[in-house]
Amino acid sequence: KVKEAINKVDDFMSDEEAKEIVRLREKWQMDYDSSISSAKKDGYEEGHEKGLEDGLAEGRKEGREEGREEGELNAKIIIANKLLKKNSDIKEIIEITGLSETQILKLQQ
Repeated sequence: KVKEAINKVDDFMSDEEAKEIVRLREKWQMDYDSSISSAKKDGYEEGHEKGLEDGLAEGRKEGREEGREEGELNAKIIIANKLLKKNSDIKEIIEITGLSETQILKLQQ
């Protein structure tokens, strides 16, 4: 079973699209962690003015919101790239992903 799992992981990682998805996920996680850290720091500094607990809660909330937004954008980009590879119509990609035409054209390059 372990050998079978290793073979499946090897097959998955040999796929360029899968590698890109993993890379984007790892980038998102690092960006998310950085956002949380930054928001905590900002919240902590602001917390001394407003009260520590309020500042920390606000910092966590901002970090989660930033991470969620960035994750949603990365997911839209992955979907748009897949649709572009299938030669889908740009207007259809805009409708499905919510990305702008400019963003999609940049992905096409």
